[in-house]
Amino acid sequence: MDVGKRGDIKAAKEIVTTALLSGVRCVDILIGVIAPLLYTVGAEWEQGKVSVEQEHQFTSFCENIFQFLSAASNRSDPVIKNRTDPKVLVLNGDGNHHTLGVRILAMSLKSKGFSAREFTSMPQPAKLLLVCQELRPIAVLVSLTLAEQREGVLSVIDTLNSCTNVRTKVVVGGYAVKMGLVAEIPGAQLVANITDLVDLLRLLSQKGQTEF
Repeated sequence: MDVGKRGDIKAAKEIVTTALLSGVRCVDILIGVIAPLLYTVGAEWEQGKVSVEQEHQFTSFCENIFQFLSAASNRSDPVIKNRTDPKVLVLNGDGNHHTLGVRILAMSLKSKGFSAREFTSMPQPAKLLLVCQELRPIAVLVSLTLAEQREGVLSVIDTLNSCTNVRTKVVVGGYAVKMGLVAEIPGAQLVANITDLVDLLRLLSQKGQTEF
């Protein structure tokens, strides 16, 4: 957090490299360190403790670390590739311009044996239906930063309900859910942390789509 607020990329890469050399996986650094830092800075922005500019600078800093770790992951971490892996779509909520969270989540899910495809912006309804018809995902995950983005989730649910041959669970998470800012959404399940999300996805995978 300290080097991030200073924007000291060099110091951050030294910290990360030390962790990697100690045997910590890239994905675990992203989930265990970078993602919580993003949530913390988001909360400080909500409380007026950091400015919009400072929040953007910190997000840019984390983006640099993500790229560094992504490259390291491609070189060292095992890649799970299995055409039978449970498929999941990860979407940014409509109006959510913070793309780092969905990319970190997708990387984490891939490391746990899911075939995750991320969209850093909300796809058009026709595109979303086409992808769901092609991939038959067990779940569509939507990440919200602000409570106002809840309306976009209702649009996703309506889109999926418009096609009788598409049956998939809509799961909503992200900063707004983690902070308790989002009211219950009919037709969707709110999940505040990644552990509960993975448990839910594994349950859906075991039950199959026809049972929800």
